[in-house]
Amino acid sequence: MMKKYLQFYIPTIFFLLVSGISSSQTFELGVLSSFEGYSGNGGVTNGAGAVWTGDVGTNSGIIRGDYTGNSYNADAITKQSRFDLLRTYIHLNDLFVDYPGTHAPAFGGGETITPGVYYTGAAGSVGANLILDGQGDPNAFFVLKFLGAFTVGANATVTLINGTKSCNVFFIADGAISVAANANIKGTLFSKVGAVGLGAGAVLEGRMLTMSGAITTGIGASVRPPPCNSTIPIFCESGCTPAPAVDVLGVVSDFALYTSLGAVGNTGISGVNGKIGTNSGSISGYTAGIHIGKTHIADTNTAQAKTDLDNAYLALMALPVTGIHVSAAFGAGEILTPGVYHTSGAGSLGGTITLDAAGNSDAIFVLRFAGALNVAAQSKIILANGAKRCNVFWLGGAGVITGAVNIGAGSVLKGNFISHGGACNSGAGVFLAGRQLSTGGAVNTNTGIIYTDPECVTSTSLALDTDNDGIPDISDIDDDNDGLLDTAETANDTDNDGIPNYLDTDSDNDGCADAIEGSGSLILSKLKKLTGGSIGGSTKNLGVHSDTNGSPIINSQSSSGYTQNQTTAVTDTNENNACTTDLKIIKRVDKAILKLGQTAVFTLILKNEGLQPATNVQVKHLLPTSLTYNESLSIIPSNTTYKSLTGIWSLGSVVIAINETIELRIAATLNTVSAIITNKTEIFFSSETDINSIPNNSN
Repeated sequence: MMKKYLQFYIPTIFFLLVSGISSSQTFELGVLSSFEGYSGNGGVTNGAGAVWTGDVGTNSGIIRGDYTGNSYNADAITKQSRFDLLRTYIHLNDLFVDYPGTHAPAFGGGETITPGVYYTGAAGSVGANLILDGQGDPNAFFVLKFLGAFTVGANATVTLINGTKSCNVFFIADGAISVAANANIKGTLFSKVGAVGLGAGAVLEGRMLTMSGAITTGIGASVRPPPCNSTIPIFCESGCTPAPAVDVLGVVSDFALYTSLGAVGNTGISGVNGKIGTNSGSISGYTAGIHIGKTHIADTNTAQAKTDLDNAYLALMALPVTGIHVSAAFGAGEILTPGVYHTSGAGSLGGTITLDAAGNSDAIFVLRFAGALNVAAQSKIILANGAKRCNVFWLGGAGVITGAVNIGAGSVLKGNFISHGGACNSGAGVFLAGRQLSTGGAVNTNTGIIYTDPECVTSTSLALDTDNDGIPDISDIDDDNDGLLDTAETANDTDNDGIPNYLDTDSDNDGCADAIEGSGSLILSKLKKLTGGSIGGSTKNLGVHSDTNGSPIINSQSSSGYTQNQTTAVTDTNENNACTTDLKIIKRVDKAILKLGQTAVFTLILKNEGLQPATNVQVKHLLPTSLTYNESLSIIPSNTTYKSLTGIWSLGSVVIAINETIELRIAATLNTVSAIITNKTEIFFSSETDINSIPNNSN
């Protein structure tokens, strides 16, 4: 058993122990917070007489002109900025679209629009005056997205009224962004791939960002960051736990792009968060873009992935058909219920399809096609009512020799797209939360964004002064005054995921938390830097198999133990892994934002994943003082008790069978304004043998 503690500021939406963490939090720029302009690949020029307030940076290019802030060029900061830039783009582009193509590409002309996310499947513009009306909501946000270039006309203005703030306004374009002379704009200009340019005399209260492209300001222009922090609610998580029926990918789950046989290639500038690999072929075209993760070519990792992907195909094919769909064409606005669907031939997806889990987080959507699968341009998959991307599979070549998967340009998709024996390709500008995989064919992308997880931004602003010593962290050799030089703390990033080892809960990405590994270097006191407002830790579960320093040993009779031959913590002379989970606790909360006097319901789901029944289980869930227990709205399972004063949920003699789950619902009312909710849950007692990770072996 493992324990983790994390602390979230309100709002909190989801808390998962053991495998990963997901939450609803506000939009974060991380290290980019102090930047006025940043390009992942391109020069930056501030025009003659132009006033630039804030930092400037590029990871590849020349910086010209005068700036009031600091300049960063091709260094550790600009490298981290590239990772944060990709993550922030993912968060903004993943927001639910309130107005999908319902507004003309041209905005302005004196019009007033209400808060929300607007999408145009082409180039767009702002002319004359555009008024953004927050309707009295200080957290109102406006995100205008264009599948093409974005232009602002000469003398055009963007006016904010009734609570709208520039830090909650974003103009996002797939192409270049151009602001003409003397325009006055409020909001951040974000080009996925393209230049961002301001004309002479233009005024911008917002940032200029691009993954690849030049940034320029004209003569006499004036630019500065928003004078506030964004409050846009976004969803981020570090993992997605699939339902048991489709938990089939094995090590392939670490890959965003993988083929067992063939090349993996990219055209243009793409962003990928996840491993890229081939077991037999080449990988090309990704260095100019942004890639968070490792690249693997014909190594032990890809060899295992080949085996796991073959097994995944067999497992998906073995699932009984439970859904009925009269047509081979999916989409066109339909709502699909959970199930396994099989089409005896080629199939297609076009328009919008909503996958509705009906409140079941283990609902699966497996769509098999005995032929090719073609996804039309600008198709869209929406997940509703608990549906998860890791429970969605689109399989081409099901039961036949080959079946290619082709994803059309501009599509916004969620799930795993697998070609059996064929190519798996995506067109220009595809946005995929999931994977492109093939058992035997090429995998190609084109100026797309492919990511396995919408990871939280974990870095901090360069303007931060953690230890309040008057020296900004960027210039402080020991920014938290802990006696450890920052260079020593940040030098190593074993798994190249953008998180230094000392902040990474699994620094070698082996699936076992550093806190229970003999060589782990996690510094618990610094976990507050992982996500906004969070702290955390993990305790070792080695029983008597640890020395006085808490280091793992494999001989309980010895004070020093034996030297182990692997980095993962072991519990006996056979070097059994201490990371396998027997009992797992998942915790969710039903409200994203909790206001004074409102009641939240915490749902604790306890599952026995071991190989023997568990009894006498006790779970501790102590509510913080800012929450008052509401017994009348709580649901306590039969033959169990929950005592709010101690936080102990005692299951007594209740037997939890293998793979059985039992659920507790605790209602609590917020009694304090601006409270920090520290919410801890742990399994701290069970009669189930758990001295090591191998059940039923008398240890």
